[in-house]
Amino acid sequence: MLTVRRTVDFIPHYGYVETKPKTKKGFRKILLPLFAIEKLELHRLSQLEQREKVGDGWSDLGLVFTGLTGNYFNPRYMLKLFGKALDQAGLAHIRFHDLRHSVVTLLLALGVDARSIQELVDHKDIETTLGIYGHVLPSMQEAIAEKLGGFFG
Repeated sequence: MLTVRRTVDFIPHYGYVETKPKTKKGFRKILLPLFAIEKLELHRLSQLEQREKVGDGWSDLGLVFTGLTGNYFNPRYMLKLFGKALDQAGLAHIRFHDLRHSVVTLLLALGVDARSIQELVDHKDIETTLGIYGHVLPSMQEAIAEKLGGFFG
C-alpha cells in the first residue's frame, strides 16, 4: 500500500517546497501490485546501502526516492535516468508524464472501469478522465461486442 501524504515541487532559483496535497482526496492510499512492492523493497535495500556509505552526511527526510545523500531527487537528473532507461530498452523517447497516460490507456484496455481509474489518478471528476481518455473507449467496442456475443451466443 502506497500512502500519499505530501507533495514536493521544485521551484527554479528557489529550491524544493514540500506541501500537502491540493485536495482532501490527494491524501490517499494506493494498492500496489506485488511486482511493484518487490521492486520498492529492492530499492529500499539499495537505499540503505547508500545510507551506510554516506554515514552522517545522510539527510533523513523520509523520502522513498532520494538523491545520493538522502536529499530531494533532482528532477533533471531523474529525467536523464529515464532517458537512459528508454535507450537501454530500445524505446522511443517520451515525456515522463506520458507514463501516466500509458498506464491509464492500458487500464482502460484491460477493462478497468473509468471511475476506478479516475480515483487512482486523482482527477477531480469522471468527466475529466473521460475527456482525456475517451478516445480509447471506442476501440474497445469490438471487444465488448465479442464478450457479449460469447455470453449470449
